[in-house]
Amino acid sequence: MQSDIGGFGVSSDFSWNAMAGILWDYSDSFSAALLYRALSVDYERGRERTPNRFAYKTITQGPILGFVFRF
Repeated sequence: MQSDIGGFGVSSDFSWNAMAGILWDYSDSFSAALLYRALSVDYERGRERTPNRFAYKTITQGPILGFVFRF
């Protein structure tokens, strides 16, 4: 499991990330991973009700399937 929190007015107003899952080591040269990740970003720029206002608030989430080959 991995998670972080950030932003605080530096690159975004607020953001967080969380990922959890399982890793299966089949052999010394092959592994598989099944994860679920969620990423939230809250970003605002400019003053409200002005033409140059930009607001980006989203949560992106979903499964991740990965394979590792070592040689």
